[in-house]
Amino acid sequence: MKNIEKLIREGEYKGVDFDVEIWVFETAEIMVYGFQVDGYPAVPVSDGHDAVTSLDEAFEIGAKLARDFIDRT
Repeated sequence: MKNIEKLIREGEYKGVDFDVEIWVFETAEIMVYGFQVDGYPAVPVSDGHDAVTSLDEAFEIGAKLARDFIDRT
């Protein structure tokens, strides 16, 4: 089984806090697993996104999804 390092990065948008969960595999593959906006259940991200090459890029993808979610609620 692959070793997975699970990282949580925090953000804030329009006064609302959110977390982005990023997984880093032993193969150095980086994946946005999902995000959670305060007061709402966690939202998993489907596998449909392009390859991510850095933790910052992964956070920006997850943060954009979280910001879009906040704008819709």
